[in-house]
Amino acid sequence: MMSTFVRVFDWVLQASWQASFLVLLILLVQWVFRARMSAAWRFGLWWLLVVRLVLPVSPPSPFSLFNVTGNRAEVSVERIIRLPGSSVPQIATPTGTLVGAGNVTSPRTTVDESAPSGDLSARQTASQPKKNFPIKFVLLAVWLLGGLVLGLRLTWRNLRFSRLLRRFAEIDDLGVNGVLSECKREMTVRTRLALIETPMVKGPSLFGLFRPKLLFPFNMLQTFNQEELRHIFLHELAHLKRRDLAVNWMMSAFCILHWFNPLIWLASRSMNVDRELACDELVLNRTVGKSISYGETMLKLLEGFEDSKAVPQVIGILENRDQMERRIRMIAEHQTTKKWPVLAILSFVGLALTSLTDAQQTEPTEKSSPPTKQGIVLREVWSEAGKIDGRISPDGRYFAFMASDGNLVVRDLEKHENRKLTENASWDDPLQFAASPVFSPDSQEVAYMWFCGDDGGELRITTLEGTSLKHKVLIKGRARFGISPLDWSPDGKKILATQIESFDDGNRESSLVMVGGEDGEIKVLKSGRLRDARFSPSGRFVAYHSRASSEDRKDDIFLFDLRDGKERRLIQHPAVDHFAAWAPSGSRLLFLSDRRGDTMDLFSVEVTPDGTAGTVQLVKPDLGAAKCLGMTKAGSFFYAASSSSVDLFSAELELSSGKMLSTPALLPKSRFGQNSRPAWSPAGTQLAYYSWRESRILCVIDWETRNERVYPLTPPAYSVKAALAIKWTLDGKTIGFRANQPDGDQGLFSVDLMSGKVSNVALDRLKGMVAFGRPLSASSPDGRSFQYIRGENMDDEDKLFVVVRKSIETGKEEDFKIPNPPGHRITGFLPITVDYDGKKAIVVRKNTEGRDVAVLHDFETSRDSELMSSDQTLEFRISPDGSRAFGIVWKKEKEQSIRGFTIEDNPPRQSFEVEVDSPNQTKLLSWTPDSRYMLFLKTVEGPNGALEELWTLDRDSGEMKKTELAMKNLSNVAIRPNGNQIVLEVTERDRTSIWAMENLQL
Repeated sequence: MMSTFVRVFDWVLQASWQASFLVLLILLVQWVFRARMSAAWRFGLWWLLVVRLVLPVSPPSPFSLFNVTGNRAEVSVERIIRLPGSSVPQIATPTGTLVGAGNVTSPRTTVDESAPSGDLSARQTASQPKKNFPIKFVLLAVWLLGGLVLGLRLTWRNLRFSRLLRRFAEIDDLGVNGVLSECKREMTVRTRLALIETPMVKGPSLFGLFRPKLLFPFNMLQTFNQEELRHIFLHELAHLKRRDLAVNWMMSAFCILHWFNPLIWLASRSMNVDRELACDELVLNRTVGKSISYGETMLKLLEGFEDSKAVPQVIGILENRDQMERRIRMIAEHQTTKKWPVLAILSFVGLALTSLTDAQQTEPTEKSSPPTKQGIVLREVWSEAGKIDGRISPDGRYFAFMASDGNLVVRDLEKHENRKLTENASWDDPLQFAASPVFSPDSQEVAYMWFCGDDGGELRITTLEGTSLKHKVLIKGRARFGISPLDWSPDGKKILATQIESFDDGNRESSLVMVGGEDGEIKVLKSGRLRDARFSPSGRFVAYHSRASSEDRKDDIFLFDLRDGKERRLIQHPAVDHFAAWAPSGSRLLFLSDRRGDTMDLFSVEVTPDGTAGTVQLVKPDLGAAKCLGMTKAGSFFYAASSSSVDLFSAELELSSGKMLSTPALLPKSRFGQNSRPAWSPAGTQLAYYSWRESRILCVIDWETRNERVYPLTPPAYSVKAALAIKWTLDGKTIGFRANQPDGDQGLFSVDLMSGKVSNVALDRLKGMVAFGRPLSASSPDGRSFQYIRGENMDDEDKLFVVVRKSIETGKEEDFKIPNPPGHRITGFLPITVDYDGKKAIVVRKNTEGRDVAVLHDFETSRDSELMSSDQTLEFRISPDGSRAFGIVWKKEKEQSIRGFTIEDNPPRQSFEVEVDSPNQTKLLSWTPDSRYMLFLKTVEGPNGALEELWTLDRDSGEMKKTELAMKNLSNVAIRPNGNQIVLEVTERDRTSIWAMENLQL
């Protein structure tokens, strides 16, 4: 929550100082042109200020005014560096760069000035846990307090004024209301406007944003004739026509948000003056030749007008005497001064180009010089698919880790090469693998655990020198569950390790031991659940994080003094504190903590020579779920960050030829890395998808306007973390989705796109369907029902499945049962596929011989027609028009076949069979909306790894055609029902990046 306020405060500060420049420019332009610019254009210039204050992000431009001042909000710089062995990605990046499909492993360097090394933003001692908040948080608190006071004051005064106004009735004078009605027709205003007499105002005033009221002081109406009343009504209706009440509220909100900026208050006051001039001008244009009588009405109003305390959010024809001189002069000179509209337009466009854009960033270069300012430098040294866990060498050149096959691997970070240090790992029986590698102080040897199944774990040492693999077994069969090295002593003579004794009821019993590097002698230091223990650079202390007792729920950091064998708590805090690394000097210790909120930040604590804690300093905020890999002798801290992403890209593809008409680009408005399951509406005018932001939401984009609507999906009754495909009703008004209940069972829900209401379609009745694919089928033909599959007798061998059609309006259900012949049972990965009209389904059953049999089931006749049988898993898709079906047989290794069936015939017949050669299982995606082609993904090996190619399969001839679309990690394609537009889902899972944090100055 605090981080959100900080980001908002940063945005307000940037918007405020940029808007200040714009205010001065607008006043300058108005002064230069004076009477040569119409009142409407003078007021129109202030709309640029409104846009400037509303924009969360402005596009960079070489014409921006802020190229001179610089972008003060930028606190970090990122540059891409091409290193030997790196490759260029082939998909659109978050910065909008379109590149080719390859391995996204370009090392990156980021200069982070958001946490300067001298910024003591958090201090703490072990005996006195106290924080000294930086000045930024003090300013944030003052800003929030000031805005809260002004906002509450404005709200209270308006509510009080509105409540008091209810005591006064509307004016029922037919003559006055008749003049008002005539003026409304003349100004083309259809909004109902109530006339009220009240002593709460000193002159004619307009009040009420949604139900406007025209207020008059008591006895004022009787002092004006019909023509004068007409002038007053036209002026107030001009405010109503121009939406001035809404603009007034908007500027009040800006003044509250930027209450510390006097130029914003000045702009609001100047807007009010120009607003009145613009209304006068509008009235004069509607009453040609009557400017003198209109001016006389203003003078008559002024005679009885008294300055009084301003009424909140009330717009009056006279608000103060100071502005009347300008208004009377403008009225008298109306149409006597030639206006220059072209010049006004040029001024408006020029101000927009220079003030509504931000400074253009300097293009990064490969030969960027080191940063001149103090600040942490983040450098990405390696990125790899999958999760990798290991240790960095003290010289920073090597990284040792366990590969996916269980062998120990060392990566040379300078040469960008991997080298295996073991060869005979196996996940089969006998189970053997390497774990917990630790480098010696000279970076030439690696100690690691070699797990040998029932024989327990061995502690081994291998050397990096030479071409042959030489391993020294230091300890063999010492502990059943292994002995994991943690660190080498600074002199290289001892190895710190954890000896795992047992896993009783899931609780690991272990001991912290010190092993002799030559003879393997073991000395037990301490028992308990100790993690990430390291020697201090002096060799006197061992630091680790642990819990003092079983009652403690948060980890603290401890020091074990090797001189006297005593343990002391270095960091004690109610937050989670994890040891990270020692600084090379030994005077400070790095640790991770969530004491500032929900994320883990990197801190350092001063460690005195006798092992007590000094000051605590924030080093780097928001490090996330980082895995600490060690500190080099040069002072570089290495850590690993794992991530997975699902992104949506839009492109154009001509299906008939397979030609790509545009390059895939990130879907507009989508949140990078957190979007999935695109689905077009039946008319092709809208696109729906899931997005994970603060929580799971459903997003619907109008494809023509690109406006996005958001529907939160966070009721406590269910979880949508595993939400599957989105289904539209055929009328495009409702969306259905499947989600998990807290107990793990699945439910079917719907979202009304007009009201945003989430409703339960079927919840408990879908129990047991998790293992049987998708219970949500296509929308039924009436457009206002969903079809889903319900299981009965799920615990019995003779399972029964029912296709249910449920009306959204009435909740009425129709059941279509699918019985099993004697001895048969439904099985398979996707056992039931229902067509769009609900008249037939393809069912996969296991027959008495144990073979999978696919049959076409007719719900009207309850008759089954066999399509095919196989020893392998079968999957089917029925075309939208119900005339065709494709089935895929997953065979061994690279063998798959796709068969086409004509199911509109009686009996159905197979029309073709094609073989597909792919290293992975071929994935059937979907039919094209016109039922002409089936889309499927075929995996091929590319120069930078496996690629997914999109292929089409003709429903009649069985001709397979490769399209030009081939991408890494392509998982889904959504085709727009009309046109060539496609949306791609690209999934990248478990990618780990190794980062070096430099220039810490600890």
